[in-house]
Amino acid sequence: MQSPDIRVYLHDLKHSCELIHSFIEGCNFETYISDPMRKSAVERQFILIGEALNQMLIHFPQEKEHYPYAPRIIAFRNRLTHAYRTISDDIIWGIIKKSLPLFCKKVNQLCDQYEENR
Repeated sequence: MQSPDIRVYLHDLKHSCELIHSFIEGCNFETYISDPMRKSAVERQFILIGEALNQMLIHFPQEKEHYPYAPRIIAFRNRLTHAYRTISDDIIWGIIKKSLPLFCKKVNQLCDQYEENR
């Protein structure tokens, strides 16, 4: 069995960040909540972020130092997947606007770092 490559997980994280950004570009909260396809697309990418981060940290536990909020991100993924009715649009929009930009910036930095060390 081939050992996993951290760059695969980082690429998945980066791609999901880019997709969420593209889905909400030029969009305000009212537009977001009135578009079920957009909401579904964003939520799907958050689920992928949580799962990719979880798998990456299982295979590369030393990376936890870069993601101090990993448990919260993974818990958010689990709520979106299994307790989706407990998450409001306000919560998701707040994460998009407040937390996601910093997370994506960190992911981009680590992607660049691992590509340089390749």
